[in-house]
Amino acid sequence: MDTLYSLTDDLRQLIDLAPSIDPEDAQCFLDTLEGVLGARDDKLDGYAAVIDTLKSQVELLDHEEVRIANRKKAVENRIKLMKERMLESMQTTNQTKIQTDLHTFAIQKNGSKVPLTITGTVPDDFIKMEPKTDTEKIRTALENGETFDWAHLEERGVHLAIR
Repeated sequence: MDTLYSLTDDLRQLIDLAPSIDPEDAQCFLDTLEGVLGARDDKLDGYAAVIDTLKSQVELLDHEEVRIANRKKAVENRIKLMKERMLESMQTTNQTKIQTDLHTFAIQKNGSKVPLTITGTVPDDFIKMEPKTDTEKIRTALENGETFDWAHLEERGVHLAIR
């Protein structure tokens, strides 16, 4: 069975030969063209069927991803709850360290920076303003004919629609 690539190449060669074919060979040309197009169309339909199957698999994997993420979150919540209960038990009994045969449990202060709570309006001296590129303004200027050596509009791409 021919590949889509070879069928496309055959079709390109046949089209290139079309202007040079004698009038009596016209029917032969049309029959050959129809055969190549038919084989190509069958191949395209096969590709579309495989694409549909793969899309279904992607949807299934997306569903599984959500299901596993929910399961992971449930396990993480269980761990958090168990640690909170262990901490509460140690704090209730005024124990900061417990050593067992397998583990050592200790109450420690959290690391990193001291938590900060802001209430009210912050003065401008304490506000960080970071510059942000206005891409819409640049796009509009380019569309209106302005030119820049640091920006240009690209060609719009193409895609295949399968209906």
